[in-house]
Amino acid sequence: VVGRVKTFVQFAAPQVAGLALTELVYCVAAPAEWQSRIDGAGWRELAALPWIVTPPISTHHRLLRAIFSEHGVAPAKVIEADAEAVISNLVASGLGVSLMREDLARVRERAGEVCIWPNARVRTTLWFIYRAERGSDPLIGALLNVVAETWQVPAAPEQVGFA
Repeated sequence: VVGRVKTFVQFAAPQVAGLALTELVYCVAAPAEWQSRIDGAGWRELAALPWIVTPPISTHHRLLRAIFSEHGVAPAKVIEADAEAVISNLVASGLGVSLMREDLARVRERAGEVCIWPNARVRTTLWFIYRAERGSDPLIGALLNVVAETWQVPAAPEQVGFA
């Protein structure tokens, strides 16, 4: 559905604690010259295109895997990259489709470098994380205060999960 944002559930990781910094929204972006290929496309057609994905350990990869699973498809061809800037540049260069942070994708869309498939948006949380066993360490406490002040969020840490 156009404009709907899917939020993925977090899974508990008891050894990790963290501070939620901000919500990030991702969208499906393709090279600008592929606009006609993605207009009216469904998940099967998108899955048949080359995809630029992150390594399996990343949240980005888990988000994409969850979306594909939800729609019963898998990417036919995959190019792996491990940095947001690299992914964005590979999409803009015409090498494939990927999840991109929506704010960054919109900038590249206005520049004529990418097009955005309007039927998928996913939300996740950006975390500052640390080992839970160090939660009472004064150094971690001081660091949490600086991070919270910088990001303008409450300094109350919580158990972290990853989607």
